[in-house]
Amino acid sequence: MTACWPEGNDATLLESPADWISPTAKLPAADGRKVILNDTDHSYFWTGLKADGLAAQRAWVWENFTRGNQCLFMDPYLDPSHDPDRNHPVLGQPDSYWDTLRQAMGQTLSYAERMNLAAMAPHGELASTRFCLADPGREYLVYLPQGGEVTLDLGAASEKMNVEWMRAAEGTVTRAEPISGGRQRTLRAPFSGDALLYLWSK
Repeated sequence: MTACWPEGNDATLLESPADWISPTAKLPAADGRKVILNDTDHSYFWTGLKADGLAAQRAWVWENFTRGNQCLFMDPYLDPSHDPDRNHPVLGQPDSYWDTLRQAMGQTLSYAERMNLAAMAPHGELASTRFCLADPGREYLVYLPQGGEVTLDLGAASEKMNVEWMRAAEGTVTRAEPISGGRQRTLRAPFSGDALLYLWSK
């Protein structure tokens, strides 16, 4: 069930018998009641996406993913007729302006395929950024919207953890030395800008 327009009410979706919903909220909380397909057609229309810019578009994807949601982009593809300035295909190719959003969604897919996603759930309480998807003690994926440092509760981890950083804007990956768990750890991204931190047990 998708949100009604123009006065959709997410409470109605959550109380419905639907298995999956597309809400109006840009960053809903996935609490297990529904599968959430956060669709830009309902929560973050193209005018807002363009007004907020590329960094915000990328952050929207990662913040939703690390809170347990799946993002959908109402991509205009090659049709320039929807609205003025929505899309400018060139020589039969999709408008490259939207590549940041497309690439971020592709990056979430690459991590989803690497992780034991069925065992993971949103655990914002474990990370100081509040954006953490985890199977505590085994795997953690944390988004740092501003980059810099994150404090992560690894109290459930009895083994050493592999550490990987991804620079979200470029998709480049940097491996770091493994770390021990069993307590809170503060880690700093080795580059500037928003970042992904991925830890998994050795």
